[in-house]
Amino acid sequence: MAIKKITIVGSGAMGSGISQVCAQSGFDVAIYDVDAAQLANATASIAKFIRRGVEKGERTAEEAEAAIARVRPCADLAEAARDCDLVIEAILENMEAKKALFRQLDAICPEHTIIASNTSSLSVSEMATAYGRPQRFIGAHFFNPAPVMRLVELIRGAETAQETVDTMVDVVRTLGKTPVIVRDSPNFIVNRVSRPLYFEAQLMAMEGVLVQHIDGAARLGAGLRMGPLELLDLTGLAPHLASSETALREWGDPKWRPVPIVRTLVRAGHLGRRAGKGFYLYPAGEQTPRIPSPSYDLEPFDVKAVAVVGTGPKAEGLATKLGAAGYDTTLLPTLSDQAPSNGSAQMVFEAIESHDQSNVNELFQKLGSICSPGAVLVTTSPYFSPTELGFVSGRPTLTIGLHEPMPFMNRRFFEIGKGMDTNGRTVATALAVVKALGYQAIAMDEMPCYTVYRLIVPMINEAAFALSEGLASAEDIDTALKLGLNHPFGPLEWADKLGIDVVLRIMQALQSHYGDPRYRPSMLIRQMVRAGHLGEKTGRGFYVH
Repeated sequence: MAIKKITIVGSGAMGSGISQVCAQSGFDVAIYDVDAAQLANATASIAKFIRRGVEKGERTAEEAEAAIARVRPCADLAEAARDCDLVIEAILENMEAKKALFRQLDAICPEHTIIASNTSSLSVSEMATAYGRPQRFIGAHFFNPAPVMRLVELIRGAETAQETVDTMVDVVRTLGKTPVIVRDSPNFIVNRVSRPLYFEAQLMAMEGVLVQHIDGAARLGAGLRMGPLELLDLTGLAPHLASSETALREWGDPKWRPVPIVRTLVRAGHLGRRAGKGFYLYPAGEQTPRIPSPSYDLEPFDVKAVAVVGTGPKAEGLATKLGAAGYDTTLLPTLSDQAPSNGSAQMVFEAIESHDQSNVNELFQKLGSICSPGAVLVTTSPYFSPTELGFVSGRPTLTIGLHEPMPFMNRRFFEIGKGMDTNGRTVATALAVVKALGYQAIAMDEMPCYTVYRLIVPMINEAAFALSEGLASAEDIDTALKLGLNHPFGPLEWADKLGIDVVLRIMQALQSHYGDPRYRPSMLIRQMVRAGHLGEKTGRGFYVH
């Protein structure tokens, strides 16, 4: 079916942005709103942004004026929709309001007209019941700002015809955007799969982790353009809370329950950047928050000689880096009863491949007895507690964690985990070593699996749940997260690079520590590990390598 005339209902930020994109792409556009003043402002804004494209060299002045001429503001719904091929609804996110509109459109639109709702989380199948032609009803979730963001989620309702899907795929591609096909399900792809990322950031904030450290780890360690709490402040905490409540109501699964800190912030009017306060404060309407960060200006211990205990790529790689940074480095495949490096090592790194706490406890107990009295002991694993290892070694003030998340990303970033009794000079020493390596670091109190894994891996796990339920293809899930949130990898691509077995181990560690259903591993993840489909390292995971 050929689409020539498009009606946009709603002239807010999304409606006006979608109208602009449609007009620039050659469609005749009618834009309707019940608010005449807002409609006038939207029409002027569309013209302004189209003309701005001339200044940027995106189009000629003649092309811009032709696009502007294709936009027709309408104060009457019947006038706007009576001869259209496609209606894109972009009104408030309220089921009853949308259904009331679709009943009106059912009486107005020609028989062939397709209705596309720009809903971000509501049931497309339910909305379609208000339109007498459910086979011509589909979800078309654009992302904000619509002229910039390349992704459109196309949501197939229970009765959506394949012809409708095919037509909308053609329209989206004509708009210069990338469609992904989604089965009707709460929150669709992006808002569903990314929700654990935001939940984990909020839970860490409730646990007392500084919000700037959470966001900093996400940017530095995972390559996200914005940290999850920064992004929530930008997009607004109230919409996030509402969509979380939708997910909980629709799924009935406690893993979707909103995190209390967000409910508290919303009730207090801390709605994000526009309100001047959210997870951060924005003084005098500033767009960037002012963030004080704790400093460790204590004198670090003098470290010239170091030892690395372990075998394999992890231990060898760390020893190589330390040697290149100028440290007198000894690599010890096994630990004898002799002190590392003849007792001269001021810092000893555990880099063994075991994930067994008892094995590492035994190692640290031995290190505590044979190392020089002032030597700092370091665990490089995200699974072991510096607090526990400090206790068993008898060196609670001198034991610390130093973890490089996702080294395949080449982010040159370490997470430093402080035990309950780790002293400030030990932290300062770890920071000094990281600086000597040419890396960046964030130091914070220890937590299971550290920050980056705790943010990214539950999102991977939810993507696996979505894939196993047939929500969308692996390719579309990954494309949606990369284009919708500007992530460097899709979650299933991330899983293959990290290792499916590592994903399972992290989810099990989080579930064991917190006892929360949020961390229930996907059965698909368990099955892939049992089948030996571990990702890139075995040649097969979510993709074939």
